[in-house]
Amino acid sequence: MKMNSDIQKMCIDNLKIFRSNKLLVLIIISITAISFSSAINNGFTSWDDSYYVVENRYIKDFSWEGLTKLWTERTGLGGTRLTLTSFMVDFKLWGLNPKGYHAENVLWHIFNSVLLFFLIGRLIKNRKVAFITAILFAVHPMHVESVAWIVERKDVLYTFFLLLCFHAYISYIQSSKPLIKGLYWLAFSLSFLLSWHSKFTAVIILPLLFLIDYIMRRRLSVWLILEKLPILVFTTSEVYRIAFGSSARMDFHGKKLLVSGHQTYGYSFFEKALLASYSLMFYLIRFFLPIKLSAIVPYPDKLEGVFPMEYYLAFGLAIISLTVIAVSLLRMKEKRREYVFGFLFFLVSISVFLHFVSIKGVVVVADRYTYVPYIGLSFMLGVFLNKPRSEKLNQLLWTAFILLVVVFSVSSFQRNKVWKNDISLYSNVLENNPNVKEALNNRGNAYNAIGKYELALADFNKGLEQYPGYKSFYNNRAQAFFQLDSFELALLDLDKAISLDPGYMDAYLNKGQVLISMEEYERAISVYSEAIDMAPYRALIYLSRANAYFELDLQEEALADFQKAIEVYPRSYRAYYELGRWYRQNKDLKQAEVNLEKARELNPFFPEIYNEIGYVYNQAQSFEKAREHLNKAIEMNPFLAKAYNNRGISLFNLGEADAALLDFNKAIDIDSTFAEAYSNRGNLSAAGGEFEQALDDYEQAISFSSEDCISMVNRGNVYFQLGNMAAACENWQKALDCGFQQAGGLLEAYCDYK
Repeated sequence: MKMNSDIQKMCIDNLKIFRSNKLLVLIIISITAISFSSAINNGFTSWDDSYYVVENRYIKDFSWEGLTKLWTERTGLGGTRLTLTSFMVDFKLWGLNPKGYHAENVLWHIFNSVLLFFLIGRLIKNRKVAFITAILFAVHPMHVESVAWIVERKDVLYTFFLLLCFHAYISYIQSSKPLIKGLYWLAFSLSFLLSWHSKFTAVIILPLLFLIDYIMRRRLSVWLILEKLPILVFTTSEVYRIAFGSSARMDFHGKKLLVSGHQTYGYSFFEKALLASYSLMFYLIRFFLPIKLSAIVPYPDKLEGVFPMEYYLAFGLAIISLTVIAVSLLRMKEKRREYVFGFLFFLVSISVFLHFVSIKGVVVVADRYTYVPYIGLSFMLGVFLNKPRSEKLNQLLWTAFILLVVVFSVSSFQRNKVWKNDISLYSNVLENNPNVKEALNNRGNAYNAIGKYELALADFNKGLEQYPGYKSFYNNRAQAFFQLDSFELALLDLDKAISLDPGYMDAYLNKGQVLISMEEYERAISVYSEAIDMAPYRALIYLSRANAYFELDLQEEALADFQKAIEVYPRSYRAYYELGRWYRQNKDLKQAEVNLEKARELNPFFPEIYNEIGYVYNQAQSFEKAREHLNKAIEMNPFLAKAYNNRGISLFNLGEADAALLDFNKAIDIDSTFAEAYSNRGNLSAAGGEFEQALDDYEQAISFSSEDCISMVNRGNVYFQLGNMAAACENWQKALDCGFQQAGGLLEAYCDYK
């Protein structure tokens, strides 16, 4: 009963605190929501959103089994399992509608801003400082990247539990009753673990807990370490595992283990110091002057082993700045503890991004790295503004602060729009630095993805002018040439990419695909075989070679490669899917079904699998089962034209001609060059006696697929129904020439054919 009484009193006290600060909390919530409302209309970007969300099968199985897999299997996405779990909930709620994901990011950011307000209030019992800290954190333009980028759910989520950890830790310090104190100890330890599983950056929590001890004037003792011992042991073991463990880093082939993650980059200690100095000064300046923000600020190019001059200047400026700050703090008489806390909070939390420990990626500095560190600088500014001064000076400073908040809010609102899609994102990067190769390459890929191949070529060409040795430009430009049917130019680029990196598997795969499109299957097989010699563990290469063998009607070789792909990667749903298609094409419907079901077991969220199973059931004349699976395919991907076409076949055979027509129309709306859909719609029209419409559709089908023998036969059949024997015989002859042997019987029966 006593414990219940204590908990009840604690809840009442917290409610009183909230009520007394209700207006300030509402202001924080309102301004934050308005400032980031423009992020909700953004889409996904190709920068990691595809890996973490769009193509991530782990988040698409909202079940106990799916959750178990996510938390026990190696996802390849780092230790962000709690973040992935939140994406799993998102996918369950709104599928791949990006608005839901963006709205949740904004919501977490609002929670963090409110939690920060109460945290600072508890630390120093000053509402003004708490409000200034929270509102600057809430609207700072440097925090847009952490909120508007879906993948950076990692940031907002780990920060939420970091702040909860600090709240629980303060309650633990302030509690005198052993049982309540123990509960708070469990609470801050659990919050630490949840933060860690949101993002590894939670490694900063341990030193920040000691900073909280400092500002709360706790005496230094062994107990300060013992109470944090579980966090200390866990953090140390995980850092060692990440930096030096068996899976710390691997080379391209996935074989050679590197001793340390530091060896990923070949920078000397002094060069790392230059990077650290540049980064530190960048973050300090951008706190006060967040202009010319860019998602990609690349590592500097060294000229004859020398960094650009600004890195050496930053090194000197960093030493001077840190010295001045340290001396100022030591000589400070008023509020020194608060200023020391704020600056060390910034320094500790930004230290993991200062390159003494190598950071995986292409950027030397990033806006998202400031999400937690700027709490310290915002706190210092809050303490400064709260200092007693003359009324006139106070009015001037507060006016300037209000203007700063307005400017930051408007700037954040506008910057959110930069993250709308790949083109807006990388165009913004190029506005700040037109020679960022990653931005040129990624925007070129984005143009490729939406069919704007000429614009893609412009980006790749510009990139090659600046970086003629960058293999990705050649590989991706080849894809643009390929889509423009410039196969020879595509091959030249792919050969160049391979010459730059003889182990560049993507270029080999793309070269093989170009050769298959040119119907040079033997050359394609030779390319794939060369790639297999270098990377015999890559299942995708075997699958590609199998398709080339299939085109040459070398079915045994094709089957052997499909089976080899499964041998080297038994969990490859793609291998089982392709093998299932092979069996279906070879009329072995039973084996097709078995392999496609295995593919579905491995990845139940790949709509093409359901479409292919529906295709198999159509061929087996199990039209109701076919419709069931095709419904699932369309539910998962409403723009899968093949699924509408196949469901149209099911519906036609089930006697639902009107529904079948709607599906054929939908397939053609999605893909206006879909020959088979035109052919099937022609069959439907012919069956209904609408012969002119049928002829139009067969004409379209043949125009898009000159080897559509079946449409030629059926067009002949329609002409036969119309009594036009000359046209009927002409079309049957074309079908026979095309390879449709059954047309010979029609010619013998109705035409002067010998």
